[in-house]
Amino acid sequence: GNLAAARQSYAAAVEINPSDVTALLALLRLALRDGDRAAAAAQCKKIADAVGDPRVKAEFLAWAGRLYDAAGANDAALAAAVQGEVHAADSPSVRFLLERLYAADDNARELGAVVERALRDGGGAAAAGWFDLGYLYRYRLGDAERAEKAFAEVLAHGGGKDDPARSAALAELAELAALRGDWARLVALELERLEGESDAAARAAILARVGQVREEKLDDLDGAATAYTQAIEADAAYLPALEGAGRAFIKRGSVDKLVWMHRAEAAAAPSAVERASALVCAGELLVAEAATVDEGIAALEEARTALPSARAVFDALELALRRKGAYEKLAVLYRSEVDRAL
Repeated sequence: GNLAAARQSYAAAVEINPSDVTALLALLRLALRDGDRAAAAAQCKKIADAVGDPRVKAEFLAWAGRLYDAAGANDAALAAAVQGEVHAADSPSVRFLLERLYAADDNARELGAVVERALRDGGGAAAAGWFDLGYLYRYRLGDAERAEKAFAEVLAHGGGKDDPARSAALAELAELAALRGDWARLVALELERLEGESDAAARAAILARVGQVREEKLDDLDGAATAYTQAIEADAAYLPALEGAGRAFIKRGSVDKLVWMHRAEAAAAPSAVERASALVCAGELLVAEAATVDEGIAALEEARTALPSARAVFDALELALRRKGAYEKLAVLYRSEVDRAL
């Protein structure tokens, strides 16, 4: 009885003076007490209309929007949030509500606009926020131009070379450069990313990509060979680097670099089979030149030690010894093969 009377009294006061904030607040409390979210939201909107301060208006409109959202009235919630943005675009309450509503409605473009305004006004964690925005623009909206600008902002607001957000943004920018066919830009971005990378396998992958772009897109064989060499130095077991280096060294006629590559591959080989195979490649290259026959035989003997049962290793070493005329060593090889068979 008392509540009903109070409600009638406050309603009468508002009817007389629609700007009576005290009465409006009392009606809001009663609506919240009743659990009537729609009625409470309506009261919040009336309070927003009654007050003069734009920021206070925005806060009550944001509150109204949250109540409408909880009541399942999405259109009314969005209308209240947009109205709140008109009064105070930098209000955290309004921005949070708009982000929530646009995300729930899968309205990625409007969500991106809200987030970008907040970031430009200095709200939130800048580097992480710009990266998320770039991801939204690229993968949800397919807007490469805006994505590139957002990822560039990550570099402007991020930490030092070891900042993961910076590395991730550089990788995204490199991919966008590749989509445009801007290969020189891609190389520059990948080399910048390399500065903050300490993992050997990751460094090898970056350098191998730089080598491939220089080789296939920029017609820079010397630069490609340098990048592949650096990739092998970082991780000699990284296959794309070995394959790329092999191509580049053959095109340049760099036998010594091919031998170096295969020796590095052998040193990093995870199995006896792979070690022996790499040593055979190095040995055969060395045996083909009169000045390095002995060095080649030594490499093939290493391969034989690593994998005594391999027929390909035996054949390569036998041929090398015949060419050299090293018949004593050849006899030892045959005896060891007979002994192994027994």
